[in-house]
Amino acid sequence: MKAPNLVDLKEARKRLQSTLSPTPLVPAHTLIQGFGANHQMKLENLQPTGSFKVRGAVNRLHRAEARVVTASSGNHAAALAWAGRRLGIEVIAYIPENTPEQKQRRLRALGAHVMIGGRGYDEVEQCAQTFAKQKGLPWISPFSDAAIIAGS
Repeated sequence: MKAPNLVDLKEARKRLQSTLSPTPLVPAHTLIQGFGANHQMKLENLQPTGSFKVRGAVNRLHRAEARVVTASSGNHAAALAWAGRRLGIEVIAYIPENTPEQKQRRLRALGAHVMIGGRGYDEVEQCAQTFAKQKGLPWISPFSDAAIIAGS
């Protein structure tokens, strides 16, 4: 993976401004009182999927094809599904077989095509990568994709 550079980060920021609202910062009163510095908290829970992951997903999918594949039962899959629905890109999300039904429903409600891929994350990722390769679809890693990182 090529690490994102300053140009990548600036392009991601510009791209995201048209899709997402800035994440609010609020004073962290306990830290301010305890350490006397101007600490602030970034309220990522106010992003559309409740996590910072949505920025990386939007950035990555701005240059994606019609269908993509990922593996995750959490915030990454939810963020890709949300961004995919907005951008008209089908997201196929492989998840572990023990993923709670509530998370599965949430992923489907956000627009993901949910596939059960194995027991633990390593099995799920291998299954998803094999599927992506067989179908000629882009694989989007939750942690080692330069565009995901640049947007986050």
